[in-house]
Amino acid sequence: MKSKFYFSVILSFSLALLLILLFLSGVALAATTKEAAIDQALYWLRSQQQADGSIPSTVSGTYNGTSKAVLAIAAANQDPNTWLSSGNNSPLDFLASQALTQTDTITETGTAAWLTLAVVAAGENPYDFGGVNLVQRLQSYYDSSTGQYGLEGDVPVQALSMMALSAAVTDTQYITQTVPVTATNLLKSWQDAGGGWGYAYPCTGYCSPDVDNTALAIQALIAAGEPVTSTSIVDALDFLKTQQGDDGGFQSWGTSNANSTAWGIQAVIAAGQDPDGADWTKDGNTLVSFLLSLQASSGYFEYSSPPPGWTADLVLTTVQAVPALAGKPFPLRGRYVSAKKGLRWLQTQQQTNGSIPNSVSGDYNGTNQAVLAIAAGGEDPLAWNSGSGKDPIDFLKSQVVTQTDTITETGTTARTLLSAVAADEDPQNFGGVNLVATLTITDYNSTTGQYGLEGDVPVQALSMMAVRAAGQTVPVAATNLLKSWQDAGGGWGYAYPCTGWCSPDVDNTALAIQALIAAGEPVTSTSIVNALNFMGSQQGDDGGFQSWGTSNANSTAWGTQALIAALEDPQGANWSQDSKTPWYYLLQLQDDIGRFQYSSPPPGWAADLVLTTVQAVPALAGKPFPFLDEMWVGTASAQLNLLTSNVHIMARYAQDVDGDGSASLRYRPVGGSWTGPLSMTKTEGAFAYTLGLEPGSYEIEITYSDPDGTAVGSATQTLQVTLCRQFFPIIMKNATL
Repeated sequence: MKSKFYFSVILSFSLALLLILLFLSGVALAATTKEAAIDQALYWLRSQQQADGSIPSTVSGTYNGTSKAVLAIAAANQDPNTWLSSGNNSPLDFLASQALTQTDTITETGTAAWLTLAVVAAGENPYDFGGVNLVQRLQSYYDSSTGQYGLEGDVPVQALSMMALSAAVTDTQYITQTVPVTATNLLKSWQDAGGGWGYAYPCTGYCSPDVDNTALAIQALIAAGEPVTSTSIVDALDFLKTQQGDDGGFQSWGTSNANSTAWGIQAVIAAGQDPDGADWTKDGNTLVSFLLSLQASSGYFEYSSPPPGWTADLVLTTVQAVPALAGKPFPLRGRYVSAKKGLRWLQTQQQTNGSIPNSVSGDYNGTNQAVLAIAAGGEDPLAWNSGSGKDPIDFLKSQVVTQTDTITETGTTARTLLSAVAADEDPQNFGGVNLVATLTITDYNSTTGQYGLEGDVPVQALSMMAVRAAGQTVPVAATNLLKSWQDAGGGWGYAYPCTGWCSPDVDNTALAIQALIAAGEPVTSTSIVNALNFMGSQQGDDGGFQSWGTSNANSTAWGTQALIAALEDPQGANWSQDSKTPWYYLLQLQDDIGRFQYSSPPPGWAADLVLTTVQAVPALAGKPFPFLDEMWVGTASAQLNLLTSNVHIMARYAQDVDGDGSASLRYRPVGGSWTGPLSMTKTEGAFAYTLGLEPGSYEIEITYSDPDGTAVGSATQTLQVTLCRQFFPIIMKNATL
């Protein structure tokens, strides 16, 4: 079956003329929201991308400019890997291609720091990027006797290096401090008596304290652990206030401008203050309102109002404005580093018998959950040896006979089967037990479709996923039973029928979604759509999913896995609350030693941080349950950039744990001959490709392929796009017919 999606440009003459006049005159179109402003900025920024993938800045250069662009893209919840140029190179492709030569001397410490920040924010591995261990390289440019990174007295390099290392360090050891105290003290010693920092210390020449460097220093110190109530931070914020103009913006050389205001907003947010609040309002103007007022109709940000008499770097103003408007100070946390830090801490919780217990699930099921986290994080559970040489699988096998011997332990059997498959063990002979037979014969009622005891929602869902992981087909009766337990509002509680504290919640709804999709339920079915709508109603303004009115790590982790299973984008617009997404929320809950707190602030009771961590890691790794090698096919879509005549194709997918899936496309003018197939670029969760086309109507056919098979969606899909020659920017919206 082929799905068709149509895109076109239809504007009345009067509207077209108005937009053309606004564009040519440079009049700013005020965005109604920060999100709209960010969308417009990214749309314009993408038109500045070069064929090699770079997004150059005249001030920062091609390389550092591209690093800063990656930070803007990531701050806006987009994946820089999918930003493919007309030559089908991403910004990260460009950065990786020159990482060796751009960071190879101490004079390039700042470049190494910018690159590290960008790589982490993009969810990539800073220990191996373009053949470079960026963390090791940055550390090699550190003088432990003075606390200096790079060359002496370089304030921005010191601050950037501290931020980069605080975001990137994930050593195999148990880490309690990522930035040396000596480095922190050195930066603090450079603070001016008035509270600010200039770009050099000692200052000789034009390097008096300014907003830009002070804002960098504030973010670096807070990232290194400096309390926001410390004298250094308080004095620095007081200095920033002296630099705010009556128009609301921060000034440099007496002029309010986009660059200083953007940096300052990030520093204010890092310090826990509101850049739109009363403390940062002058004559009714705020930092944010000033920055928004500088956006031009085509999406970029002017340097000042009116624009300066010299040619401003509009790429630089734009890439600095986006993170500020998204409310995200530096450093941006990344999913790869976060998952690895979580695993490193989790390893410290392993017992001598190989187990990794948690107080809620117990020793055995806690270890099952840990095995799934280890595998999701790309590591081998068999390599996790305790002090006595035992690994988690040894522990599970040693007790599997007694832990799975009655129908009351069906949930344990299902979890153990999922763990066995994740660890590449034989589920039909695991510690002498045939887990598949136990689950599908002994613990299953073929008349009712029930696994385990009656009305147990999580056991039913886990069992269905385990059966699917074992390569078996989930009985229709089991699927229908789980669907029949769905509440009228779209959710599931932990028991059916509900008597007591078992009303629908995100955790059990997320389990049910993953189980149903694994069993073959279409993501477009009423059950899945209603379940996703229920989950949407439970998302907080902080981006997290809630239980009992509080956003928390457990619910957010389960919910994120369900979104991925349903081929939704956890950082897409549908799941963004004021630029905060489920992934963003989870990342903010991780502490310095790798654990994930239950909530922010932590609850008044002792949360099980092993449980929060083992649930957060698979969600951040983008792995729903059960782990399967076949590809779950999503819906392909296209975005038109009328400034460049590029068509950006995105084809979502999930699963494909063994990584052998692929996708290709071919295209033709309607009624013409096909060009292709062309291999699409594979990223985490999507395939991407950019076509540069002349005006006209085109048919684009996308084909997913996986040796293990494809499931959920159609493996062949067709898009139809129409490009008209236009002289003004417009963001296209997908329409399904």
